[in-house]
Amino acid sequence: MTRHQICYSKSVIYKIYSNVNNVNKIYVGSTTNFRNRKYKHKCLSLNNNNKDTNEYKYYIYQYINENGGWGNFNMSILERYDCDNKQQLHTREAYYINKLKPALNKTIPLRTNREWKKDTNYNEKRILCDCGYIYGLSNKARHLKSEYHINKITNPFYYTNL
Repeated sequence: MTRHQICYSKSVIYKIYSNVNNVNKIYVGSTTNFRNRKYKHKCLSLNNNNKDTNEYKYYIYQYINENGGWGNFNMSILERYDCDNKQQLHTREAYYINKLKPALNKTIPLRTNREWKKDTNYNEKRILCDCGYIYGLSNKARHLKSEYHINKITNPFYYTNL
């Protein structure tokens, strides 16, 4: 069975934005099939019945639903981009993300882990707990409820192999 060849010569860089004046966050993406991608974004943002899917949990879809739903948003082409492969397309998408600074993008194509840590001040967001454990801000609630934290705080001589 042969794999479907993707034609990158008709690629586009697009943005999703609200048509409501007080909602100003945007999302930048890229695709080789604008019509299908628009349909997928619309379906995923309307998929309120299946909130357990990973795609529904994406920040962009939560944001769209919190701000009136897909009907309040537009998707338009920023640039038609003739390229040869996915890496070239992602490089161009990253250019627009860096230029427009979209608040709804949580990942930047081709960004390395080291670049992500630098961009997000990863090392500055680490917290040393009174129990001696180091955690990130996103894990604070989970850590404070953990057996290790509770035992270490209530019994300073508590020992476990972490």
